[in-house]
Amino acid sequence: MQLGEKIKTYRIQYQLSQEDLAELLDTSRQTISSWENDKTYPGMLAVVSLSEIFQIPVETLIKEDVVEMKEILDNKAERIQRNKDRDMMNRMAALRTGTVFIGGVSAYPVYRYHGWLYALIPILILAMGMLTTIPIEHYLRKYNLKKYQDIVTFFDEKYDRL
Repeated sequence: MQLGEKIKTYRIQYQLSQEDLAELLDTSRQTISSWENDKTYPGMLAVVSLSEIFQIPVETLIKEDVVEMKEILDNKAERIQRNKDRDMMNRMAALRTGTVFIGGVSAYPVYRYHGWLYALIPILILAMGMLTTIPIEHYLRKYNLKKYQDIVTFFDEKYDRL
């Protein structure tokens, strides 16, 4: 964040101590110090008051910080979406595995003991399992996952950033 540096620079330029600036803003010297050291961020009223004291537009004070905050929020939103997609891929893979196993294992016994008409049920279950591959392929294309190593890296990211 750059607001803290700007506050300090303008405060020194206007030959104000932290105590003087705190008095003008009706706050404490420790608050000014925490702003300057980027430990906390001033509220909008304080930013407006700072812009009036330093005789500069509010935008000059906060422009870089707003851009940086947008990037942080965009990255966070992207990470959240990737995590949701990972979870969906896991669910779809589990569903595919389960349905293909149940459909494949039960098709012959059902046919053998109940006839070909009842064998359609496990065959439909097997087909449903195969169809779950379509959304999985969508996610693989979306994140350009072509090799096994790409897929492993994609799923490991979730646990690296928590």
